[in-house]
Amino acid sequence: MQADTEFHPVTELNNYMFKIGRSAEIEWVENCTGPPHNPIWHIRCTVGSHGPFFGTGNKKMVAKNEAATNALIALGLITS
Repeated sequence: MQADTEFHPVTELNNYMFKIGRSAEIEWVENCTGPPHNPIWHIRCTVGSHGPFFGTGNKKMVAKNEAATNALIALGLITS
């Protein structure tokens, strides 16, 4: 069986915040623009007093992953 080597930024951010006892301090705000057949998702993430961090994509999870990645970079947990 092959090990899962995929990076999941939302999971990483949630796990980090849980580990330091601050999991309730993540706030996600979602907004969708554009027509139903071609939506553009805009996600804003705030982590405690840090942020906001933004993500945009044609799928909600793409935008959320981008916002989470930006938060992880700003918190010094990953490099860009």
